[in-house]
Amino acid sequence: MATGDYAPSILSPWRAAIDKSQKKLLQQAIGTLNISHRAYHRILKLARTICDLDGGESIQTKHLSEAIRLRSLDKNLSTFQ
Repeated sequence: MATGDYAPSILSPWRAAIDKSQKKLLQQAIGTLNISHRAYHRILKLARTICDLDGGESIQTKHLSEAIRLRSLDKNLSTFQ
């Protein structure tokens, strides 16, 4: 696979697991935080982990919001290094 080629993500099924309002929230975060495609998937993965720790079946808005918040903290700390 050449550099820049699109590789299917293992997170593909998770994209379908979020509803329209959650997708809109994530899109707003992408614009506000200026995050990459890779960070988008990290947020989804983190939201899935938070959901699992909460004992949930599917990602809820509170899980996604927490993942976005944690990612924004990580992004803010990286600017100080």
